[in-house]
Amino acid sequence: MNLLYIGEKPIQNTKPYQLLNTIKNISYKVVYTGNTSNINKYNNERINQAAFNINLLEGYNYISANGNENIVLNEVSKCNVMVVYGHYDNIFKKALLKGKLMGKKIILTTDATTILGSYESGGWKIKIKPIFLKLLYNVFANAVFVPSTVSKKFLQSVGIKESKIIITPYVVNEDYFQTILQEKNNIREKHNIHSNAVVFVFCAKFLERKNPLDAVEAFAKINNSNAVLIMIGDGPLKETIQNKIADLNLADKVIMPGIVTYSELPLYYAASNVLLFTSSHEPYGLPVNEAMLCGIPAIVSDSIGARLDLVHDAETGFVYKTGNINALSVLMQQVIDNPELFKQMGNNAKQKMKYWSSEVNVQNQLNFFKQKGWLK
Repeated sequence: MNLLYIGEKPIQNTKPYQLLNTIKNISYKVVYTGNTSNINKYNNERINQAAFNINLLEGYNYISANGNENIVLNEVSKCNVMVVYGHYDNIFKKALLKGKLMGKKIILTTDATTILGSYESGGWKIKIKPIFLKLLYNVFANAVFVPSTVSKKFLQSVGIKESKIIITPYVVNEDYFQTILQEKNNIREKHNIHSNAVVFVFCAKFLERKNPLDAVEAFAKINNSNAVLIMIGDGPLKETIQNKIADLNLADKVIMPGIVTYSELPLYYAASNVLLFTSSHEPYGLPVNEAMLCGIPAIVSDSIGARLDLVHDAETGFVYKTGNINALSVLMQQVIDNPELFKQMGNNAKQKMKYWSSEVNVQNQLNFFKQKGWLK
């Protein structure tokens, strides 16, 4: 089986590609359509790319097309199964068209959880989108890979056949996180946080859709005499957040370390007691994976795509209604009032990640390929 993955640029979940090196009867290649020498170029939505001070191109078979569509189309000619991460850019459209004309097996991907598709989309396109999606996934593609149960449920709600939808868990490199966690953790010492303090951590871009102010305002409502809030990130709302912190007299309680490099991020999670994830639009939400790998539970809004698979109430975290700051603060107060419960939830969360891993991601792909008779 000659398998081709097409994506724009590397992201932090390349371990599944590395695992493919050990699979018999599969020859695979990853082709990046963009410029891999400029991975950290970012706009507001990609501002966190500067954090990835790790090698995202190591240990697997890839080539960089650097915008040259002929390189991509040449690889399409060689494969018999193609997994395509996108279909809007011209280079992806041409690759898909060539693949279809040549009779290749085509697997599309999406993390969509709402008909809006993206935070900015809207207008007349929304009305025709269900029709487009049914043609795209039921007719054009052989299957669609989704990263979560929420995405699967959304596709089913707009008429995509269940047999076409395969969940391939969205993951991070678990081995990398565990390696970093073996290092001495001096994060609390670095920020003068008492060893007995309860630490809430927010880790996301400071954008409107991430609702960072919700975390700050909820923190102000609780008994925070022995609590600290770490706001990891950067973005357009940074000054607004700083002003809110000052207005609420929380300057000595809220720490803003900026963008934390990926090589240090696990230590911040491990030095905390619980993750706060407050977005109003979040198709998946990798910070949930990251926090749970580090042994802390997550309190997330009901707009987080990872919630159904990873955040189970009173077991690995809690889910609250998006934008309900009072509900969020009640759950945060529980962390302070019931430290042993949340410690156990952190242990549960870490165990949960053993069943939502890179290995499971690859196995789900292989099971599908074998079911279709593409892989012997």
